[in-house]
Amino acid sequence: MLGSPRAFTVAAAGCGKTELLGKIIAHPRSGRQLVLTHTHAGVGALKKRLIERRVPIEKYQLDTIAGWCLRYASAYPEISGLRSNVQMLPDWSAAYSGAERICNTSLGRRIISQSYDGVLIDEYQDCSVQQHAVVLSIGNSIPYRGFGDPLQTVFGFNNDRCVTWPTIQEDFEVMESMLCCPWRWYRQGRNRELGQWLIEARRQLEETGRLEISNSAPVTWLPHDSSVWAKVCRSIAARKETAVAILKWPRECKLLAQRLGGFWAIVERFDAQT
Repeated sequence: MLGSPRAFTVAAAGCGKTELLGKIIAHPRSGRQLVLTHTHAGVGALKKRLIERRVPIEKYQLDTIAGWCLRYASAYPEISGLRSNVQMLPDWSAAYSGAERICNTSLGRRIISQSYDGVLIDEYQDCSVQQHAVVLSIGNSIPYRGFGDPLQTVFGFNNDRCVTWPTIQEDFEVMESMLCCPWRWYRQGRNRELGQWLIEARRQLEETGRLEISNSAPVTWLPHDSSVWAKVCRSIAARKETAVAILKWPRECKLLAQRLGGFWAIVERFDAQT
């Protein structure tokens, strides 16, 4: 990846993308990297990994894409066009376009090239079209490299859709990934069988767009019936195993909890109205 100015690595969840990112930052050839991701939780996870690898803090700056754009756009309001009170009520669309505008000026290119030797973007599949435009504008000054998985897109907004996979393929050099071992499930005696099945399930989805769950699979499909869900949850509890039930609608979660007699707790949205 260090040999390409616009490299991209694809790998499934748990197969080592974050570990690879850490190794690139720690590499003697990498210089100082700007490291961007989407959430503060993601920033925390990356910071923990870099501390574990004992990567010197001077080798990277770690931030969310939104936070970095807001800071740059608000630092040069006459160029970005951002209003003066934007820090109190952020207009993210204006922050992205403002940061892109700055990055495309001679001043912005000079600041970026003198501050960093490259930019690394984690979970790239969740980048919006505007965020992707910012990355390309940064790439006018320094190498840009992405890490992601088109099957893991979880964010997206009506007024700014996620960048499409064909666009990523056009604007990056997608590397042949060697990250195919599900380490997350292999470490510390975790469920190796589940990890290997997830890799196979991914292959099925990529090749056919369908997922066939056989009787030998380490997962089980259940009909849309809360009484069946409750029975399974009770059987898991009887074996003293750890589990979480993920349902789509709050009403379904409450109904399942009622059937379990309050034995399982409900984790509600932090902004739930009721």
